[in-house]
Amino acid sequence: MGLPTSTPPQVLTAPNNGQLLGAGGTTNSYLTFADTHASRQNAVLFSDNDGFLYAMGYNNTGSPTFLWGWMPQGLLPQLQNYNTFWQGTNMQGGFHTTDATNGANPAQWHTYVAGSASNGSILYDLQLTGTTAANLQNTIWEDDLGGNYSQPQPSDPVFYQYQTPGTKNFGQTWALWAVNKTISATSSTSYLIGVNVGTGQSFQDALPFNNTATPYIDASGNPYLGDNTGNVYEATATVLQSLLTPSTGTKIPSLPAKDFITTGPYASSTMWSGSFSGTYPFMVQYIGGSYYQGKNYLRVQGPNGITIFSQLNGTWSPVWTAYAGSVGGAGIWSSSTFTTQTSGANPPITALPAGSVVSAPALINSGAVILPVTVPPSANSCGNGDAYYYLYALNNGIFPSGTFTDSTGTAITSALFVGYGTAFTPTVTSFNGRTLLQGAASNTGPSKTFPTGFGAGLPLGGPTGWKLVN
Repeated sequence: MGLPTSTPPQVLTAPNNGQLLGAGGTTNSYLTFADTHASRQNAVLFSDNDGFLYAMGYNNTGSPTFLWGWMPQGLLPQLQNYNTFWQGTNMQGGFHTTDATNGANPAQWHTYVAGSASNGSILYDLQLTGTTAANLQNTIWEDDLGGNYSQPQPSDPVFYQYQTPGTKNFGQTWALWAVNKTISATSSTSYLIGVNVGTGQSFQDALPFNNTATPYIDASGNPYLGDNTGNVYEATATVLQSLLTPSTGTKIPSLPAKDFITTGPYASSTMWSGSFSGTYPFMVQYIGGSYYQGKNYLRVQGPNGITIFSQLNGTWSPVWTAYAGSVGGAGIWSSSTFTTQTSGANPPITALPAGSVVSAPALINSGAVILPVTVPPSANSCGNGDAYYYLYALNNGIFPSGTFTDSTGTAITSALFVGYGTAFTPTVTSFNGRTLLQGAASNTGPSKTFPTGFGAGLPLGGPTGWKLVN
């Protein structure tokens, strides 16, 4: 095998999409699919820079089974240089599974794997089949874009799915990616690319701005992107749906600027104090959302900080922010007026450490924002940095006291140290009836384990990212 990718493994269980199972109606064909595949063996999918996406089946007896390995056709010519090939970034990207129909009438359900490789220059869509194991059936679609294409950040696709039983498009699902095409050292064009995972029908549309963010789709089906100056661009679900019937011409269409509403910037030199490294210190990298206590929230992140927005009458307004840079700081908005937090603020919003980096998408759970932050080693040190989770209340930014405890039941009262190297997005699962927050970083250090946090019983804060829509 080659060098591992930074893409987290994906656990594939038997079909259990709660939104599809709860869609109701006598015409819900997903119920039959879930029933006939209820005994399908669980599997772990993972990628490796030897050029393969692998699937391993497992069960509670501890006897793993190799199911399959798949390599994109676009990588095959490079195998002649395998002595260096396996050390490259061949499968660097992201992937995710989804249950969807293949466009047939009546609907035929399958599980699909959509993802990217070679930093986003290769996009793919695979069909799995089998009631006892998730076997690889077909490569539905592969788009070898070329070496001058890349994703802003290695990331999974986002999915848009029709979920109204009885309609002809029930279960049809589109996987979406944002990629950039480098034209010269100073010029690039951004595109939104999508594929119907069941049929292979695809589209590619040029964006009217240079996108730097991974795509996000909210509960209403509205897509979001961002640029290198801190602006967030939102289109309506109607605009997105218009792309799902691609034109048959050979020219790549361009989306007009009027199709997007601009929010932000989420950060600027007039809001954040101190100096910041990098050519575009206020670029948007990650966008996500949550519904909590009757209100929609939007999180916008870049390498140097995070800003939370709330929605009123369809308009997004900033609420609070925390940032790093040369000094680190925080601030709040009141009636559209920004105020930098002073040292005497009570209760305070925790500033990020000077020189630290927001290294992965935040997770929102139990009304708390869990932000992965990597603190580099001191200037006179050659060791690894430290990985932390900085914790904030979603609605006001203060520390979410009482939200999480450690394994002994002691309340977590400050940033949570999770290991060494880069801090990654945590995972949240249910463990013995409690919410379990599992940390992740490049290295555990001497403990050989990543710390965990437990929810203290507060209600969950809503979805952590995109939501499937009708």
